Amino acid sequence: MLDLTFNLFVLIFVLVVPGFCLQLALFPGKILNIFEKIVLSLSLSITIVPLMLLFENMLLKIPLTTLNIWINTLTVCAIGIFTYAVRRYFHEKT
Repeated sequence: MLDLTFNLFVLIFVLVVPGFCLQLALFPGKILNIFEKIVLSLSLSITIVPLMLLFENMLLKIPLTTLNIWINTLTVCAIGIFTYAVRRYFHEKT
């Protein structure tokens, strides 16, 4: 049961969270409805994280490991959240 719960958490984290962070950075306001946010989050997660892994593996010769996948996923999340925070800060300032 614990394995199933952990695997479900990992699946949701890898398939939804990076894309959600990036869509927050791209569309910081309330211009998207919930369906558009879900579809955009899934599609961004499915494209961006594997492309980063492919780039690292093919060009930089960094092997694919579980740690590298987690680092890439967290990096995409951090970039999205940082961009969202900066855009929101400067939007409130003006």
